[in-house]
Amino acid sequence: MSEPLRVLLADHEEPLRQMAGDALRSAGFECDSFPDGERAAAALQAGAYDLLVVSIAMPGNRDFELLPRAGGEPVGIPVIVLAKPASRSTAVTALRLGAVDYLVKPLKIADLVKAVKKAGEKAFALRTVRSVQRVIGVCAGWFRELETVLATPGRLLVPAPVRSTLVEMTGHVQPLRDALLWGNLEPKEVAALSPREREVLRALVAGRRVREIARALGIALNPGRKPVRAILRKLGVHSQPELIERFR
Repeated sequence: MSEPLRVLLADHEEPLRQMAGDALRSAGFECDSFPDGERAAAALQAGAYDLLVVSIAMPGNRDFELLPRAGGEPVGIPVIVLAKPASRSTAVTALRLGAVDYLVKPLKIADLVKAVKKAGEKAFALRTVRSVQRVIGVCAGWFRELETVLATPGRLLVPAPVRSTLVEMTGHVQPLRDALLWGNLEPKEVAALSPREREVLRALVAGRRVREIARALGIALNPGRKPVRAILRKLGVHSQPELIERFR
């Protein structure tokens, strides 16, 4: 289950803040409320909020100070503006600065909650996109490092979990898988292994047990041990742990 959306409610009217805050929490949101622009701006800068509900009649926000970030960019999260009285100029300015809704006071708390729920759909999608962007950024950096490793002469040094994942890959990444796996072997050692023995070696390095390997290859357990013994002999190691250690 995802974490509830965090709402920052900034309004100088205490009854509205209290009733709206309680209603939003009852609706499943997390909500922090502030009576002026200065404290709201500090909280907005320090906290990871998903949605901003803000009054333009509040001290410290009469000129929309809370909506733009440094450089004039929008605040970066969906904004619902509360106005009293309504005017075309303030509505246009609010929309230009990224507001997704414009509500006029006095308003019903139920209408505010409804507007927050609607804006919350966009806020949740935005949170998801940014989360994916962070993952993509991490993966891009990881693949750049892996590319450097693969392009570097000499024996490949890749962490065991990474190697285990890659050696299980098939299809168009077969050359990459084999480059990682066979990088620790001499060409004559690779050539000495039969196709079946190479399959078994891939599975052993990926952490499979002999019983699992035999079942996957459709052979009996005892015949399945023959390729293992042949691999140990051809690679000059004396046990499976010693074999696995060679690929760490």
